[in-house]
Amino acid sequence: GTRIGRSVRLMTLVSLVTSIAGIPVVIARVVIAVVVAAVVVILTVTPGTTLLRGLLVSITAPLPGMIFVT
Repeated sequence: GTRIGRSVRLMTLVSLVTSIAGIPVVIARVVIAVVVAAVVVILTVTPGTTLLRGLLVSITAPLPGMIFVT
């Protein structure tokens, strides 16, 4: 519970910072796509680490929503 809440708070912070900084949405989407791709690679390479997987999923879960919202 706390981990997901923390990642949501982090995502809110990130979206606030990006909107304040005025970073183009295109760049933000590219960065998100790269992060998601990296996570997928990590999950594929290390299938044994369920804790890491759970942490990564909780971090990346809000990202697709952000892409469509912005």
